[in-house]
Amino acid sequence: MNTLSKIIGGLLSILIITSCEENNSGTNTDRLVVLEGYLYQGEPVDSIHLTQTVSFESEDTIYTPVTDAQVAIKWNDNQYVLQNIGNGYYSYTGSDLQVIEDNGYAISVQSNGREITSKTTVPKKPKGILLSDNVLYVDTTFSFGPPGNTEDEGITVTWEDPDNDYFFIVIENTDPDAADIVFGNGQFPGGMQPPGRMFRIRSEPFKNNTYTINSRSLEKYGEHMIKVYRVNQEYVDLYENRQQDSRNLTEPLTNVVNGLGIFTAFNYQEAFFLVEKK
Repeated sequence: MNTLSKIIGGLLSILIITSCEENNSGTNTDRLVVLEGYLYQGEPVDSIHLTQTVSFESEDTIYTPVTDAQVAIKWNDNQYVLQNIGNGYYSYTGSDLQVIEDNGYAISVQSNGREITSKTTVPKKPKGILLSDNVLYVDTTFSFGPPGNTEDEGITVTWEDPDNDYFFIVIENTDPDAADIVFGNGQFPGGMQPPGRMFRIRSEPFKNNTYTINSRSLEKYGEHMIKVYRVNQEYVDLYENRQQDSRNLTEPLTNVVNGLGIFTAFNYQEAFFLVEKK
């Protein structure tokens, strides 16, 4: 699931810079391990990434992968050792480590004489997903101006949310050969793209149980999938911390002990709809 790793990569860059600025005393050269760890309900554990911070005074712009760490995940009183698969990524190749909703997981990373730890719980899968329609019709005759508010310009997605949780939405087309949407002014919503490019958009985390898919935010015809993700508070905290003002730095938000970064879990439910020309 490299896509969600990319989602938060930029946020972790801000977190790393902030930490280096706060801890820079001119003599402290200790480099912290940065953990990007993601668990997905029902999927293999293959999204654990380790890098090192760099000195704030350093001219380096690439965070060095940690390739020699001992990484293990504890679940159900059992410990599962992960293998280094290159470039700082670690995964578990067996099938006995399962990611199950409502279950708790702890991670331990031993590197350079230091242990960093974290824990998370897999959130519940969103339930009761309903689409107001299964076909979204795109009116391509307009040439300028903001999207309208007519019912045929969007599909409303709703789901159950009794606990007022956080969610985010991912929308992607499922057909690599789907035709591009071209509006009346001859413009592609996503610009000129190479053939076969898959379309994907993602929302920010939000508290609500409804989302409207607007036809003018899409780039492709054909079948699309919408994923409603329920997320944990640690993900929301780090996401919101990305806006931190460098003139008023505070302790960077992280749920990693003795290091930096995030260890969190996701759960989602999906639904499908078609995009057709009106």
